[in-house]
Amino acid sequence: MDDVRLKGYALDNEENEMGVRCIAASLPGYDEQLPYAFSISAPINRMTDEIIEQYSHYVLETKRQLVSELYGE
Repeated sequence: MDDVRLKGYALDNEENEMGVRCIAASLPGYDEQLPYAFSISAPINRMTDEIIEQYSHYVLETKRQLVSELYGE
């Protein structure tokens, strides 16, 4: 969990479904809880470590933009 807080995103490395990797980020609600999330999923052969590194930047930028548009932050 500390790794997720540090990086700002979570990685599902076939824990939920065999053969699928996923990058996810949470979005805060109005009360500072984390009720929302979005993710990018792909078959493991397409979601290499290099792709995860690249896409993690997209996920974090998308999260920043969504929070800014939704909450004016």
